[in-house]
Amino acid sequence: MCFTTSWLARVGRIVWGATMREVAEATRDAVRELAVPAARMNELGGGQVVILGGVLRDGCLGLFTGVTPAVRAGVAT
Repeated sequence: MCFTTSWLARVGRIVWGATMREVAEATRDAVRELAVPAARMNELGGGQVVILGGVLRDGCLGLFTGVTPAVRAGVAT
């Protein structure tokens, strides 16, 4: 999600757990992001960042349990 900031700061490695598509599916689209994968952005930026994905994927997705569109909108359920 913050690839551009990491790239500008010259961070050498990004480690992430779940894709934004997986998060959107887990939250029934309550949490969304533009669908531009970090790998593609890295490619466009010259491939300077090592990207390691899927680390602790299930635990990361578990953080989104119970996040619904109503929660995203600030509506009590």
